[in-house]
Amino acid sequence: RSLVKDKKNSKTYLVNIDFMALKPDSLRADVTTPIGVHVISMAQTGKKMSYVVPQRKAYYSGAVSNQVFSE
Repeated sequence: RSLVKDKKNSKTYLVNIDFMALKPDSLRADVTTPIGVHVISMAQTGKKMSYVVPQRKAYYSGAVSNQVFSE
């Protein structure tokens, strides 16, 4: 469980995050709400990452950067 703060809209959300990490550089995270609604799935391998946000019908696949999740 994690508490996520939305600084832009001054809100907080409680979510469940499941991580799966493999050595040396692979990571996958799946985020769901407490009632089981899928929020986002993210995977990173080396310097590449991808994520999908089903509610917004958004998908990204490319290089890792600070601006990947900003909107």
